[in-house]
Amino acid sequence: MKKRRLLSIIIAALIAGSMLTACTSANSSSGTDSQPETSQTQSVSDTSESAAAADDTKTQSESSDSKSTTSVITSDEITSTELFSERDLSGDYETDGSTTITASGTSFKTDGSGAKADGNVLTISEEGTYILSGSITDGRIVVEADDTAKVQLVLNGFTITCSDYSALYVKSADKVFVTLAKGTENKISDGSTYKDDSEESNVDSAIFSKSDLTINGSGTL
Repeated sequence: MKKRRLLSIIIAALIAGSMLTACTSANSSSGTDSQPETSQTQSVSDTSESAAAADDTKTQSESSDSKSTTSVITSDEITSTELFSERDLSGDYETDGSTTITASGTSFKTDGSGAKADGNVLTISEEGTYILSGSITDGRIVVEADDTAKVQLVLNGFTITCSDYSALYVKSADKVFVTLAKGTENKISDGSTYKDDSEESNVDSAIFSKSDLTINGSGTL
């Protein structure tokens, strides 16, 4: 009877031990499996955030590159012929058909059409080439031609001063070319104060032009 009871106790202990071992193994296995899943989930999340950050950086970089491309113009893309005409750059002029203007003392003398002298004021009203030489004190040149007219003033050893206004005033024209003849010295100057002229109150320099104006040629001014 004692042997049978002892055997029952041993068998019960073995069964309890086996169950304890099985539970421990199950818990260990379950803990081991859950750990990688958590780590994997975190890893995927980190990778997604990194990819999103990389995409943002790429987008910002592409946007920056785009802005840079649209705002920068290289010198190779601009040529002088796009800014200036051949006549602007050449400095050449024709003497045939031109009007000759000679300045002396306080008056002008004209030989040709398109220009009219009234004492010390010379008014040019037509398209053409005007060759000026000599020297005038307290004189003025006014270009007042049609808005389609191209006027070329060739300074061929010419000096003009005006004490109270612009010595050369382009009031109207399509374009005026001031050409400095080769090997010549030319002077245009104004005074320190200007006369009160309500209609032209903004005129304020030795050469003042309301139209396009180009200075070319190999002489000096």
